Amino acid sequence: MTAPLSISGRVLVLGEGRDEQRFFSWLLGATGCADVQVLEYGGKNNLGAFLKALPSVTGFSNVARLVVTRDADESAASAFQSACSGLRSAGLPVPTELGVLGGADAGPRVAVHILCGDEGLGALEDVVLRAVAGDPATACVDALVACLADRGALPVRHRLGKAKLQAWLASRERPGLQLGEAAQAGYLDATSAVFGDLVRLVRDGDAQ
Repeated sequence: MTAPLSISGRVLVLGEGRDEQRFFSWLLGATGCADVQVLEYGGKNNLGAFLKALPSVTGFSNVARLVVTRDADESAASAFQSACSGLRSAGLPVPTELGVLGGADAGPRVAVHILCGDEGLGALEDVVLRAVAGDPATACVDALVACLADRGALPVRHRLGKAKLQAWLASRERPGLQLGEAAQAGYLDATSAVFGDLVRLVRDGDAQ
């Protein structure tokens, strides 16, 4: 994934892929975040190259805040360090803490937001699972996971959230949608407290 031809938002949010771009566009639009542009960088292995190309894109000089999101996968700490390494190589401000804006007066302030479950591993799907925890269908998903575990058929631990969310999405009126499509179809609540840190970081520059 190459950098865009131009940037129009004062706040720039980067997601791993097209599905994340759809999801964040829905979430931030539904929660009143203004002047925000969401871009995809084409997967974690392409983040460094994408960041290096970003400062030369028309309109980047007008960006006041840059929020880089990334799945934790096997470790939130490792994902944060990887994202910071990409920022450093690109000559962009590097935050000292997860979810906190860093940077000087010149150029954009930059934050890294890692998407994971409660144990510091996983992905965006693990965040969404917390948001739908009260839905009756989650009990059925838990039963399915228990059945798969009994048969030794579970995916690796850090990908379990993806499998569980796909099972939950299969219970909706339109099964088979990707996460971003499901959000746009109205199957999720953008006001869930689970999404609060990211929304505040983008809207107010403060995740606390």
